[in-house]
Amino acid sequence: MAAINSTVHDHTLTHMFNASFDKKYQMNAVELVAYDPVNTGTENALKRVTTNALGEYSLNDKTEDATIVYVGLEDAAADWIVQKLDYTSGLSRRFATKLNNPTVTSYADAWAAKTLP
Repeated sequence: MAAINSTVHDHTLTHMFNASFDKKYQMNAVELVAYDPVNTGTENALKRVTTNALGEYSLNDKTEDATIVYVGLEDAAADWIVQKLDYTSGLSRRFATKLNNPTVTSYADAWAAKTLP
């Protein structure tokens, strides 16, 4: 039996393995999922990775100097991500979203403040 979305289903591992067989390409197929930092805590925290992974988000801004890079992304629903990449001593990656900065209501405000936790 397998647990899917906290519900137990009567599918054995063998059944699931056989069901994943792609007849067109004659091979087993797997589905990739990735963590979506904007939807943390909801049932949508995992998203299917497709050929346009993170395709919902568009690059709005990017600034960089010798050791720090800021990347700003936004989607059609005005969800935003500001990411800070710090290469000072290796790579340190931090990000801010509407979820962890609920008082910052627009991408423009987030980018202007470079609001990072």
